Order: sequence, then C-alpha cells, then structure tokens
Amino acid sequence: MPDTNMPTESVLLETLDNCSSEIAAKIVSMCPALCKASNQIRRRMEECGDFFRAEVTCTDPSGDFKLGLMSIASYSRITSLDFSFAKLDLDDMICLCSVLEHPQFSSLTFLCLHNGSICVESAGYLGSALTHCRGLKGLDLGYNEMKNDGASNLAHEMLHWTSTTLETLNVNQNMMGDVGLNAFIASFCNTHHQTLVDLHCAQNFVSDLGVKHLALALQNTPWFSLVWLDLSENYVSNVGTKLLAESLQMGCCPVLETLDIGDNIITDDGANSMAAMLLSKHSSTLTELILGGNNISDIGATFMADSLRRSEYIALTSLNLRRNEIGNAGAGKLVEALRSRNCTSLKRLNLLGNDVNPRQRPYVPKTVEQCRIFCA
Repeated sequence: MPDTNMPTESVLLETLDNCSSEIAAKIVSMCPALCKASNQIRRRMEECGDFFRAEVTCTDPSGDFKLGLMSIASYSRITSLDFSFAKLDLDDMICLCSVLEHPQFSSLTFLCLHNGSICVESAGYLGSALTHCRGLKGLDLGYNEMKNDGASNLAHEMLHWTSTTLETLNVNQNMMGDVGLNAFIASFCNTHHQTLVDLHCAQNFVSDLGVKHLALALQNTPWFSLVWLDLSENYVSNVGTKLLAESLQMGCCPVLETLDIGDNIITDDGANSMAAMLLSKHSSTLTELILGGNNISDIGATFMADSLRRSEYIALTSLNLRRNEIGNAGAGKLVEALRSRNCTSLKRLNLLGNDVNPRQRPYVPKTVEQCRIFCA
C-alpha cells in the first residue's frame, strides 16, 4: 500500500524550484528512493547548481542513513557534503567512505565531519577514501576523537593522495598531541605545502615538541600559501614560541596573515620572541596576532610596544593580548607605541581581562588615533 505521507514527484519538483541546501538534504533523508527513481527530479537537482549540502543525522544506521548515502551517490556534480553533528559510528563511516569512492564524488571540494565521532579506526578509512576526491580543498574534522593514532592513520593516507589541492584542514579538539601533529606536518611537507591556506589545530595536546617539528619542517620546506595558523589552547611555552618566531623571521610562511597562539603557557620571554619577529621584514604580511590567555606581564607588553614603535614592517591591524597579566604600566607603553609613525596600521588592541584601570595613571584611552582599545 503506498505511503500517503510521502511527497509526490510533482510536489518535490515544485519544491526544488526554490531549492536550498536544507531542502536538498530533506529530500535525501525523507524520500531517497523517489529521488533515485525519478530522472526528472535528478535533472532538477543538477540544475540547482554545483553546491549540495547533506545534513544527515544517523538515527537508523541500517536504514535511512545508508539509503540516503546511496541516493546522494546517484546525483551528479556533488561538490560539498556536510555531516556535522551526525554522530557516525564505525559502520557508518565505512559506508560513507565506500560512497566517497563513487566516481560522482571525484569533484568533491569540501567535506565536513565536524563533531561527527571520527575515531582512531575510521580516520584511516576516511583518508583512503579521500584519495578518490581529487579536487578536495576543505576538510573539517574538528571536535572528534582521532587522537594521535587516528591522526597518524589519516596523515599516512594523505601521502598517497594524487591531488595537491587541499587548502583548509580543521583538526581542532581531537585529543591529539605532538605525534599526531608531526604526522600531519610530514604529509604537508610532501604533498600540500604549496596549497595549504588554513591550518587549525586548536584545543589539542600540542606542546613545544610539536611546535619544534613544525618550525624545523617550515625551515626545510616553506609553506608558501599558509595564511592562517591556529595553535591556540594547547601547551606551547616560551621554547616553542621562540622556535616558531625564528622560522617566521626566516620567511618560511611568506604570506601568513593570522597567527593564533592564544591560551597557551607563554610568558614574557615568549612575548619577546614574538616582538623580535615583528622587527623582521618577513612580518609585513601579518595582520592579526593573538597572544591572549597567556601569562604575559608589563615586561612582555613593553617588548611588544618597543617593536610596534620601531619596526618599519608592521602591518598588524589587530593585536590581542586579552586575559594576560598586563597592568597600566605595560598598557601605557602600548599606548605610546600606537602614537608612533610606524604603528599606523593597528586598528584594534584587545587588553580585556588584564589588570588595567582606565582611571589610573598612566591613563589608557578608548582610542588612539585610528586604533580602538578594549580594556574594561
């Protein structure tokens, strides 16, 4: 007996006239069999453009999810898939990986498995499957549980990718440490150092050892396309900060714009290393420096202020020193630097969460020339 609650072909076609990504996902999850059977619907899906977003929640791994995946594989020109928060188990990931090997996914450019329960075992399957996605540019695997072994499995498979198109990798909060980061670094240096634009490795267990591997790799094989490097909320201290700063001074990331090493364990010596980096001509592309959530005092703030005042290469538009240990003395030095002729690019100075009192001397104004100061 036919299901009277199931949309008819004519209703679906009418809906697809104003198709959005959410509607497309609903079609796949609600009536995959009809979508697969109807050539007219498939043609209409193709007319909707190259972008297809599939948000599937795995409530029945043996039923709707697998059927939905097979229906997705029947469409052409799939370039983007989003399974964030899908909570996939190992069987689901194996199913997904088998679908990704389908020729229709060779043009896939973006895959999001954010908070999708990727584990040690499934990471290797995923890396192998993505070998077939020769145009992949973005991979979001943040908030999973790959750990070091899973990251190593994925990175090992990345060495076998025939394409070198990857631009963005997000592995934030994956319970990964230095071993996992080192595995990715080895893969990047062999295959993706010419294309990688954004690397997000925040909220892991990366220490100075992992940053040492990164710094040495950058010196041996510069990453010419890296624009954004995020190592925030790890366990990087002054030692790792100095090694990274020295690599940047050597021009190993010649187009880097954003460096986030906030919420680590950096003190005044680390701030001094970053200040020295700002004096280098190779810092002229850096527009955002995030050092918030560390243990930098007035001494470190003074180091930064000195470089802001002296450097002829300052391009910073945003300096984030929030939640450190800076008082009015250090803040006053930064205010003085803002008035120098070399520091005209800075538009935003974040001192929130420090020990700065705008009503005590030296006074810290809300603005200095073109720059807004956030301190209270």
